[in-house]
Amino acid sequence: EIEAGQEGYVPDRIPGKPGEKLKLKFTRTVDGECLAELKTPDGKKVMLPKGEPVEIAVTVPEDGEVKFACGMDMFFGVIVAEKS
Repeated sequence: EIEAGQEGYVPDRIPGKPGEKLKLKFTRTVDGECLAELKTPDGKKVMLPKGEPVEIAVTVPEDGEVKFACGMDMFFGVIVAEKS
């Protein structure tokens, strides 16, 4: 679960195994336009209504990291491939 709130995305670093499929649950807890929209790692834009959890399916990259961001590119988070 990820809070989209006053401090941005918490947590803002999501580890996973390379190629692993994850379901991230975002919940916006503040007013304002910035965090009302989420740019997913694959470039899609998803609305985050305040107080309503929104599930996003993502795949951990094979190597490195991929980024997600708010609609205004002010807050970021990353999904990081961690080698075992």
